[in-house]
Amino acid sequence: MDINIRLLVKDHFLNQMWLVGWLLVALVGYTVLSIFSDNLAKPFIDLILLAALVAFFFAPKPVTSSPAIYIFVFALAAALLTWALMLLQHADIAESSPQVHKLTYWFFLIPIAFACGGDRRKVIGIWLIAGVALVFTPWVKGIGVTAIVNGITGSRTDLNLLNAQHAAMYFAVLALGAVAVLPRLLALKNLRWLAVGACLLVLVYALVAVIITQTRAVWLGLSIALIVQMAVSLRVTSASWRRVTRLVAMVVIPLIIVLATNWQLIQQRVIAESDSIAALWADDAIAFDSAGIRLHFWRESLHWIAERPLVGWGVEGKKMVIQQADSFPEAIKKQDLSHLHNSFLDALVNFGLLGLAAIVALWAYLVRACVQLWRNGHISNDLLVFYLSFLALWFVINCFESYMQFASGRFVFALISGGMLSLVWRTRLLPGKSA
Repeated sequence: MDINIRLLVKDHFLNQMWLVGWLLVALVGYTVLSIFSDNLAKPFIDLILLAALVAFFFAPKPVTSSPAIYIFVFALAAALLTWALMLLQHADIAESSPQVHKLTYWFFLIPIAFACGGDRRKVIGIWLIAGVALVFTPWVKGIGVTAIVNGITGSRTDLNLLNAQHAAMYFAVLALGAVAVLPRLLALKNLRWLAVGACLLVLVYALVAVIITQTRAVWLGLSIALIVQMAVSLRVTSASWRRVTRLVAMVVIPLIIVLATNWQLIQQRVIAESDSIAALWADDAIAFDSAGIRLHFWRESLHWIAERPLVGWGVEGKKMVIQQADSFPEAIKKQDLSHLHNSFLDALVNFGLLGLAAIVALWAYLVRACVQLWRNGHISNDLLVFYLSFLALWFVINCFESYMQFASGRFVFALISGGMLSLVWRTRLLPGKSA
């Protein structure tokens, strides 16, 4: 048993074996169960948070002085300031507690980074575990074949993963990962075509899942992310054009086949609520359909942002936008919707420009740090390609749905960004050694 623990601790930036073991067990449990059931994963979230708090006091200074830590402190201060000012100026609607987690959940990537410990094998391993869990969850829940058949025949399906939007999000990320790893698999000396075939099978499965969930925002986000992935790949690769062409064909051909076999479904879904979009440009009355609700929410939220642009309205701000709008029908208000279908607008209404600034600063730091890692030769091309395309996807889809308000969205962002942050931390500790 001692040997196994030592193998786990190897290449981790923490030296305390008991603490690393604690973090890794909690991380694996969180990863395996989050996709299957939020409730089952909650105890592991608590374990990770507690372990990360302990780890902070054992971690070396280059980790504890990371810009990510300072940005987190800024976000914490912004949330506390919003709450304090609401108590002073609007005590009747202020929350009884600050509920800073409504902003700082963007920073759950920090505990994940502590758990991964800067070891590339652990990062990729935990991503692989998440991918496998996602692939098999619909089947474990007993609806795999039924859901896919129903989806292909035109019915919208959620694959028993919270709802269709979140299922689409999960599988879009899986598709990006499958595309990003293909060059690595093509370079294998043993079992190359078996690995490539399995990867392409996963890619087709993910693309089909994205389509049958019928989530247009994810279709848009994945399209843009794949373009980003291709552009970044061409920028960073030194492979011959023959190899690049072969790789592009491996991705494009399955994509065309999946699109062609589902083209009628895609067309119907794309034009389903085009009247709401047209009404916006014509300044006509906008219906309260799926697209129309978002347009109404976003337009109404601008008035609230204008009143308190710097610090926002606190954690109930986004809900007040909906409940106090005179133009919204009672049927909409009775649905008790608690978000604006936009993670960034949620932050802006709740915590103002200060809260949004914390999120923007985090993203800017992660992008700059990861690009710098690649330039210095500390991470491989496929990691950079995958992460930048993931951020493109995440930005687009969070402009149309508040994924970060849900455990599923927080899980995906933390797992991927936390893994990358841990690699950044490793190079701060060992500047001359790649992750």
